Amino acid sequence: MANIYKFRDWENDYHKKVIDEQLFFCSSISNFNDPFDSTIPIDYAGLTPEEKIEAVENHVTNNYPEVLGPERLKLIEKVFQESAIDNPEELKKNHEEVVILKIENEIGILSFAGNREHILMWSHYANSHKGFCVGFNKEELKKSIRPLLKTEGKLLKLYDVEYQKSYPKINPLKITPEEYFSLPLTIKSNVWGYENEVRLIFKDGANETLKIEKELFQDITLGCRMSEDHQKEILEIVNSEFDGLPVYNAKLSDDEFSLTFDKVQ
Repeated sequence: MANIYKFRDWENDYHKKVIDEQLFFCSSISNFNDPFDSTIPIDYAGLTPEEKIEAVENHVTNNYPEVLGPERLKLIEKVFQESAIDNPEELKKNHEEVVILKIENEIGILSFAGNREHILMWSHYANSHKGFCVGFNKEELKKSIRPLLKTEGKLLKLYDVEYQKSYPKINPLKITPEEYFSLPLTIKSNVWGYENEVRLIFKDGANETLKIEKELFQDITLGCRMSEDHQKEILEIVNSEFDGLPVYNAKLSDDEFSLTFDKVQ
């Protein structure tokens, strides 16, 4: 079964909590290095007039199911007139000033990489190969995520990120309610495709920490440039706090631009 990985920097005291306390930081999108990341708007502007009315009807049905008959028709008309759905400039302004701000303030994202082999992952996210990465079994983590937060309604889901060349047009009438929320957060430019990213996404989790139990840790890999002192520090914690957790050392391949991994214990 496939593993996913979190890359960290042992010289950063906050990152040490990943091993010391099994705590992981759930970032707000405001911390991301890609300005396109999680800012994709739902494409209301591309809808026909009939589709715009349908979108408003769906909104009323989903948010006001108790309103029926003539009152429902009045509410649909009111929402349509008061919304920005028929004004492209207002839609854009609303997305930038309301929707993006809400995502920044409320949504927490914990990102994992799909492999530990790619040298750019170590360069970008593990202090130029002086850091480490922690591996998790993807399916086991997926089974365990609901009790992790212990707050009903706060946890969303583990998602595979999709990579595309063009900026996607997301039609609100052709996606599920879950996709309405998740797609803007899980579609990125294909220039990031080497990351094979998997995201754990939480409501009300922006800039908060998440504890992942020791039993879910699959392994720890030390960067090829990590100092001996830092290696010893990590091994001492692993031997004290974890039960037989495998530890690997990354090494430069002898004949190509790649990494190999030797088991330390």
